[in-house]
Amino acid sequence: MLVATPVAAKYDAWSDNSGPWMCYPGYAFQVPALPGCRPLLKLQCNGSQVPEAVVRDCCQQLANISEWCRCDALYNMLDSMYKEHGA
Repeated sequence: MLVATPVAAKYDAWSDNSGPWMCYPGYAFQVPALPGCRPLLKLQCNGSQVPEAVVRDCCQQLANISEWCRCDALYNMLDSMYKEHGA
């Protein structure tokens, strides 16, 4: 723990949602993950134009998630969408 303590202190690891060890679905981000980004992805995959409001909603949801946890949230969103479509 002596080695981990300076690193944890540097990144304020003892606060909520602050480190990669805190990126649990339902804790660091809501489940299902990034519901505002799902329409953006669907529209882009269909080749449709994405309205600015949809982009803003997705960006706002991403901004509300700790930098440490954004990749996990995106992975969870994509994984659930793949499962919904049988991929």
